[in-house]
Amino acid sequence: MRLPVNEYGVRVKDEFFLHYFVDFTEEDFVDRLINEINNKSNLFYNYKNLKVLSDELIENIVKIYKEDRKKLIEKLILENIIDRNKRLISNGIERLKAKYPLAFIKKELRKDKIKRSDKQIKNRIKVRVDRYLYLKDLWEKINQKAILNIKIKNEKEFEELFYNFFIENLNKDNFIKNSIYFESKRVKFNKESISIDNLARESKNININNMSYKEFVLQLSKISKIHIQTVHNVFLRLKKENILDISNYLNYSTLRVIKDSFDTYLLLNSLDKKDIDYKLIKTNIHPTKLTDKNGEPLTEIVASDIGIKFSNEKVAESYYFEELFYESNIEKENIKYNDTNIEVFTKIPKNSIKIPIISGKSYSPDFAYVIRKRDNGKKIYFVIDSKDEKDLSIEDKVKIRIAEKFFNEKIKILFKKQLAGEDIKSIIKQLLDRTL
Repeated sequence: MRLPVNEYGVRVKDEFFLHYFVDFTEEDFVDRLINEINNKSNLFYNYKNLKVLSDELIENIVKIYKEDRKKLIEKLILENIIDRNKRLISNGIERLKAKYPLAFIKKELRKDKIKRSDKQIKNRIKVRVDRYLYLKDLWEKINQKAILNIKIKNEKEFEELFYNFFIENLNKDNFIKNSIYFESKRVKFNKESISIDNLARESKNININNMSYKEFVLQLSKISKIHIQTVHNVFLRLKKENILDISNYLNYSTLRVIKDSFDTYLLLNSLDKKDIDYKLIKTNIHPTKLTDKNGEPLTEIVASDIGIKFSNEKVAESYYFEELFYESNIEKENIKYNDTNIEVFTKIPKNSIKIPIISGKSYSPDFAYVIRKRDNGKKIYFVIDSKDEKDLSIEDKVKIRIAEKFFNEKIKILFKKQLAGEDIKSIIKQLLDRTL
């Protein structure tokens, strides 16, 4: 946590809120942490070097604990905390503090310095509970827990994979040498404002490593979950073949670049070779963001889990929530769209479904739909990943390929991606036309 300052480095004393976003599995932890901090948010008198029981401390005890002053003194003498001259006996101050802790509080800070937003800011969205009956089967299917398996025969094969990663993706410009910057500035003060002029800026790309080779290899092994000997072997090969001397780039920026890039490379490589699979875990999925621990639907949930934007426009009749909270325009249009083939659909709350990707990362789609063909009554379950853009990043493309494997192959739920310019009407029509 950092103290807020303005652009001149001056402490700002207004009220600020620091927001942490956690999923529902950490709910108990959040409550415990908030209570612990609020309970300890007090200033205490320093009586560490106190030799004689002070009148101030006596008055605090009498006032807070409703003690009779005379009887209090006698009791403390009998318990060998003080003597007849009110001098504190050995360990007397610690025993007194344990007996009357509230008397040692100098100033009680404002209560509830730390608040939980979803409980103290009334910003919740109501659920159409009667619709859960139609959503239940689909919701429980997509909330199944799974483990990601990447099939690699042995450590030697993995070493070749790590080596090929550098060969195929090496771009030394991504590895940053530590630089030293020299800047000259002029600050002007007047009665109304402060101005800062940049006079000169010069940078020198000097090879100053802030990590030893041993520390660098250990850290990369730890954050990437790669055996330390494998990391070392690959760097030796790269140096021997005059491809890369990692000793020129021993810093935290290089660690981050290698870790993030290799995660994507490993995932794509495994997908291309069909060496990736999911194993479902048999466990109770409840509670979820839509249900309690008994699997019963909640009557309302935190609105920000659905979206941070709000519109007064009417939602579709088959939508699971009563109000229109959304993140993007494409989501907004989906939530408003009415179709008699849709039995129920819902925006999937944030951090609800967590499909493991790699290195602790996870993925969740945006919508879940149950549609029913009017001619034969057959149900179709599908989920949608909505992107309010036409071009996807490499990371988004990887996530979508993972989603297709998990939904289409593992749990047999149709997965569709929806990009800018594609409306939900055409997606539903395609599904109805191709499904007998």
